[in-house]
Amino acid sequence: MKRLSTILALVAALSGFGAAHASAAAGTDAQLRSFLRAYLEGADDPSLHQARARVAHVPIGGGREEILAYLSARGLCGSGGCTLLVLDRRGSSYHVVTRIAISRPPVRVLPSWHHGRPDLAVFVAGGGIRPGYEAVLPFDGATYADNPTVPPAHPLRGAAGRVVIARDQADEALDGGKH
Repeated sequence: MKRLSTILALVAALSGFGAAHASAAAGTDAQLRSFLRAYLEGADDPSLHQARARVAHVPIGGGREEILAYLSARGLCGSGGCTLLVLDRRGSSYHVVTRIAISRPPVRVLPSWHHGRPDLAVFVAGGGIRPGYEAVLPFDGATYADNPTVPPAHPLRGAAGRVVIARDQADEALDGGKH
């Protein structure tokens, strides 16, 4: 039965039924913006009040989705990129599944799955990494690999999957304004 569900998930991902979609057209809902603002308020860095986000919703089956939030602000970015959060919706709030501190778009959802979730890929560059490359972030049953430069993350071979957060995608201020 587990093999059948894995095969069905793979078929859905490859056929587009389970494909991720970026939420840029619809905008980030107020509830998600509120959660992200509260998440960032815990840090003692005034630059985080000006944080911006690019968001994608990724169906993972059973009516569930994970939310990818690529956050940028001076305190969230460094030479290796910015912060990508993987979130689960929990009732009227969200739960942080993984915080990936060094990532750059494009962010892809791959056709490969581990433990009921699709693998993700992010671009890795800067911080001494030359040339840049896309890294696969597998899910281990509890979390995604949180550092795309060390195992279990590994370089992506070929352009696979679907881009859900693009390099040139507009971001939104967490106060609701576009930038």
